[in-house]
Amino acid sequence: MPGLDPSEVRRSSIVKGKESRNMVNLPRHVVSRTSTVITSFLRRNPVPCFGVPFAGLCCFMYSMDFDGRWERRNSEATKDIKESSEELSYLRKRRTELEAGIERLEEEIMKGGETGRVRKGSGRHEAWGWFG
Repeated sequence: MPGLDPSEVRRSSIVKGKESRNMVNLPRHVVSRTSTVITSFLRRNPVPCFGVPFAGLCCFMYSMDFDGRWERRNSEATKDIKESSEELSYLRKRRTELEAGIERLEEEIMKGGETGRVRKGSGRHEAWGWFG
């Protein structure tokens, strides 16, 4: 409420009985919030959890593959991380090779390559020719 002190707001809500009504509705709010989370989880993971659920750990720690066997998500995540790191190291190695190739080609261009032609200057005023 604009212009009111927080203590006045609390006092006025207690006087009107809003505080007690909110306490009565608290379990309903908790259930609705929890059911929303569970419903959204079940929409994403339609396979029911047949293990012993302990605070949802069973559903979150395991997932069913297409053959119907239960596998640990942790091992799947470890496998994905390993594959990603291998791919990343390959890409880094490949980038290093390409950068070395680019540097080698730039040096060859500046030396004149096989033809002996050398590029002098930069920008709009480049000159190509047989410079000694």
